[in-house]
Amino acid sequence: MLYKTFYLILSSLSPWTATLSSPAVLAKAPQVQIVEMSDQVKEEKNEFFVQKKQETLEVLKKSAKADEDVLRQFELFSASLQEGVANRSIREQDAGVVFDALMFGAEKHKGQVRSNPKKTPYIIHPIEVADFVMRIGKVYDKEILVAALLHDVMDEAGTTYEEISNLYGKTVSQYVQEMTVKKELTLKEQKKLQIIQAFHQTPSVAIIKLSDKLSNLGTLAKTPPTSWTRDRIDQYFQWAQSVIENLPEANPLLKQAVKDVIFSYWEKQEQSKKA
Repeated sequence: MLYKTFYLILSSLSPWTATLSSPAVLAKAPQVQIVEMSDQVKEEKNEFFVQKKQETLEVLKKSAKADEDVLRQFELFSASLQEGVANRSIREQDAGVVFDALMFGAEKHKGQVRSNPKKTPYIIHPIEVADFVMRIGKVYDKEILVAALLHDVMDEAGTTYEEISNLYGKTVSQYVQEMTVKKELTLKEQKKLQIIQAFHQTPSVAIIKLSDKLSNLGTLAKTPPTSWTRDRIDQYFQWAQSVIENLPEANPLLKQAVKDVIFSYWEKQEQSKKA
């Protein structure tokens, strides 16, 4: 009786709906079978991720001299990547490619350090940038993640466009090239050019750029280089704000996170002046 009533209601809506809903059509419709993944398949998939993570960890221990800050950041990155695999935002095989890119970047940046007082191995920065893309931006696109990990290898490690293209494809190499600064320019010219280029940044690169600024600003606010004056730090925050404001609207979550860091910094400066 309930089915008949429901069928009459559908029939009154449109002939098309009634046809699709008729008993004859419903009887012919293929039945969807939900197949649960076996425990064995789940275990095998998990083993692949664990293996790639362990392989990457061993590379980091050598290239970054087992720096505790780098290893801690790597754990955050791995957790974000694993969450993406778990909720099917990224395929496990693609996650493996992301781990491979991290190992490649770690070797390229080997021996390089950040400008913070501790001189932390440089690789901590691209790992954090890629983590922010996932954890804050909720983006798990393989090409974006690989480019985030490699965004400094051209200008900081002398890696060529062709090398990246051969390993990870033209899309990744184009993203990295778009992130690369022109070293032949003065620092002032580089900063001015970044503001201008921000208008024309592709949305995918804008996501990496936002994460990059979030990482740099956070580090600068907490552990600035000992040689930097307060005025120089202020100027960097002003410049970074100009860059992000000119970027296309690519990811509101990341943009808001950068704005929050900038606002927090200026608020602390005002408080220190009043103290």
